[in-house]
Amino acid sequence: MAFNELAAFFSYSRADSSFVVQLAADLKAAGANVWLDQLDITPGQRWDSAIEDALKICPRLIVILSPTSVNSTNVMDEVSFALEEQKTVIPVIYTDCAIPFRLRRLQHVDFKHDYGHGLKELLNVLAPRQKPEPSAPAISNVRDVPEMKKGRNLAEPAQVQAARTQAAAHESSDSFLSRYPGGAKAVAAVFAVLIVGIIFYWKFLPSPTKKQAQDVPRPTTLAESTNPQPAVREQPEPLRQPDQGQPIRTVPSEKKANPEKSEAGSASAKSPVNDVFEQGKLAARAGQFDEALQDFQRAAAAGDSRAMNDVGVLYYEGHGVAKDYQRAWEWYEKGASAGNAGAMANLGYLYMEGLGVTRDYEQARQWLEKGAAAGNGRAMAHLGYMYRDGLGVTKDYEQARQWLEKGAAARNGLSMAYLGNMYAHGNGVPKDYERARQLLAEGVATGDGHAMNNMGELYYHGLGVPKDYERARQLFGQGAAIGDGRAMNNMGELYAHGLGVPQDYTQARQWYEKAAAAGDGYGMFSLGWLYHNGLGVTQDRQLAREWYEKAAARGNAMAMNNLGAMYANGKAVAQDFRQAREWYEKAAGAGVALAMSNLGTLYEGGRGVPQDYQHARQLYEKAAALGDSQGMTHLGHLYAAGLGVPKDYRQARQWYEKAAAAGDEQAQNALKKLPR
Repeated sequence: MAFNELAAFFSYSRADSSFVVQLAADLKAAGANVWLDQLDITPGQRWDSAIEDALKICPRLIVILSPTSVNSTNVMDEVSFALEEQKTVIPVIYTDCAIPFRLRRLQHVDFKHDYGHGLKELLNVLAPRQKPEPSAPAISNVRDVPEMKKGRNLAEPAQVQAARTQAAAHESSDSFLSRYPGGAKAVAAVFAVLIVGIIFYWKFLPSPTKKQAQDVPRPTTLAESTNPQPAVREQPEPLRQPDQGQPIRTVPSEKKANPEKSEAGSASAKSPVNDVFEQGKLAARAGQFDEALQDFQRAAAAGDSRAMNDVGVLYYEGHGVAKDYQRAWEWYEKGASAGNAGAMANLGYLYMEGLGVTRDYEQARQWLEKGAAAGNGRAMAHLGYMYRDGLGVTKDYEQARQWLEKGAAARNGLSMAYLGNMYAHGNGVPKDYERARQLLAEGVATGDGHAMNNMGELYYHGLGVPKDYERARQLFGQGAAIGDGRAMNNMGELYAHGLGVPQDYTQARQWYEKAAAAGDGYGMFSLGWLYHNGLGVTQDRQLAREWYEKAAARGNAMAMNNLGAMYANGKAVAQDFRQAREWYEKAAGAGVALAMSNLGTLYEGGRGVPQDYQHARQLYEKAAALGDSQGMTHLGHLYAAGLGVPKDYRQARQWYEKAAAAGDEQAQNALKKLPR
């Protein structure tokens, strides 16, 4: 392929694809000569050789700087190659990140706040005689979040549209699912020397037996709300606490669910087996997952534990095969048994979540401890999570902190995210917003989607920083763009409640659906809430119940409460107070104040349990202490009627006033009727 001698090569992370494609299109339209793999590789070309040729020939390199790119080995290799070859390197700051030391002395172009100005400045270098005409006005720096493209009416060239489609289909961060590193001369030399050996080895390497992939059945169902005695939370209580309820999906590769990427060390760098494995990585980066699967299986059959892990990743994420957690588990177990620390972390996570295998916290802990002993930071993060929330172990904040500190020291972004959350909420450590912010900023710099989400929640709540819904939206968008389910749910919360954006239930539903597809329990609960209340969708309480049940299976306590209310009120299910009590007890045990109040109503009324005013009062007091207005109102009722306590209008008035101040209408009405 011929290159103009002034062409500029784009080096970037796939997580930033939408921004990069748009920028390249704008530069080309303004007359600049730039080369971008997604726009300039023609049909039939090999991605790996085309990228390497372009990197060698182009005299300029534009490096897009973001939290994911600065932590991408591939991007930094391309930068190093360009600097060694004395090419002109132009840093473009897309989002806030820690600029690598080797680039700090170079003049950069800033796109964080003003796209039009950044484009003009870049064109002054690449096409000094051309006038910039950006294809869209400057918008948020999270350009690859779907709703931020809404309202863009300018028609895009078909080539750009195709690149966007490809980016959406194959977008991944820079593990084995990212773009070819392109760079070092040594790679080309070694590849040329070994090609004959690869062909010979490939010819005689036996192919593993293929088994039919089967989809593991997902939990079936979810639930609803009302106002009578037992109550369902009529709104999902946006962003209660980051991490609350269930672990973030952090399993195999570096995109959506973030499975642990493959590690070095399974095979000699110069062995034929390693070459087959590397060929699989190249195929995966190009989106050729069928070929990647074959290569990884061949390498795995020859004993490469990295390949065993990465076959599991493909089954976990559904790349090139039907998503199949059972098959993922089988391959992780092979890799873990062969000593791969990433596979140990992934296997432990599947046991912890009950994906493809019966949930088994003891097995999870054992595999995670093995992975942590081998130095895997993600295994340390999951262990910290288990001790923090008491999953199969005695809840122990100090143990949790120690594991998360170890993970953070190993530069694991998820550990930083969890530890930052502990400091933000004072869980087992003194509440320290500045320490939380520092940890989360470090996690964001590693490219961890959960850290991006948790940092967004600081801005959402105004914890140690000014409350800023726009900044929260940007951070949620960044986390969502690299597959974090909680961040997707929180994007939906902003649209559902009109916080920093126009209220839009359709947009909210779309984000909730993405979150649910990523396995986030809050996303499932939020979908149930929409269907329960008929917000942006046709009201369907049966479907709401199904979503609540799915969310409850993922550990979402608000969904458990709403299921209890449905059984107590006989909505979309036959009335069943025993079932109601069981769901309320699960939710109350997880700390949901509303569930404590609802459970109290069962004991107050003797429904499904022996009538017990004393126990009802205790439950109401616990709920009220957590700020639940319904618990306060029910306490007022007990004192006003003298149920289980001496009749006391003064006490009743105090509880009603507290509840009324919190907006409880029942309490407001009761105050009007209360004798003076």
